[in-house]
Amino acid sequence: MSEAEREERLEDIEYWWSGGFQGAFAAESRAEFLEAKLYEVVKRVLLAMPEEDFEVFLLLRPQIVCQPLAVHGAIWRYAIPVMPGMKEAIVRVVYFTPAFGKWSADRLTRLVAHEFAHLVLGHDSPHVTGHGDIHAEEATDRKSESWGFRAAYSRKERQELADHHRQDKAGRSRTRTRGPRRA
Repeated sequence: MSEAEREERLEDIEYWWSGGFQGAFAAESRAEFLEAKLYEVVKRVLLAMPEEDFEVFLLLRPQIVCQPLAVHGAIWRYAIPVMPGMKEAIVRVVYFTPAFGKWSADRLTRLVAHEFAHLVLGHDSPHVTGHGDIHAEEATDRKSESWGFRAAYSRKERQELADHHRQDKAGRSRTRTRGPRRA
C-alpha cells in the first residue's frame, strides 16, 4: 500500500470510528483508556486488510460496544424497523469485553482480527453458523491469518469449540425429535 493509500485508509478508519455509538465505552470506569487501546489495535487490523476485505467491512459499518460478556468478543446483527411499511435497517455490533484492558497487544490484536474476519466472511449472527461452529471458527482464523495475524484459537481450543458445538447440535436435535409435549 502506498503512503497516499495508507493516509486515505486512515481517514476512512477515523470517519468510521467517529460515527460509532456515543457512550459505547461509557459503562466502564476506564473508558478513555479502553477506547484508546482498542482504537490502536483496530487501526492495525484494518490497515492490514486487503482492499476488497476493507471495502466489505466499511459497507457493513459495524458499531463497537465494550461491555462485560460471557465471551471475549461477539458479533450480532440487529434488524431495526425504520418506519411502518419500510424495510428494516441492519445494525451490526461487535462486542468486546472490557477485560481486554489487561491483555497484551498481541492477544487483543488476534481477537479484533478474528471478530472482524467473522464480519467480512458474513458470520454476523449466531443464526448463520451457530455458536462454536468449528468450520466458521477455522475459516475466520484462516482469514485473519491471511491478513498477517496469528489465529485467535489454538488447535486445542478449536477442538473444544467443535466438541461444544456437537453437544449443542445433538441437544437441539433431541429437542426437535421428541415432538410436542403432552399436558
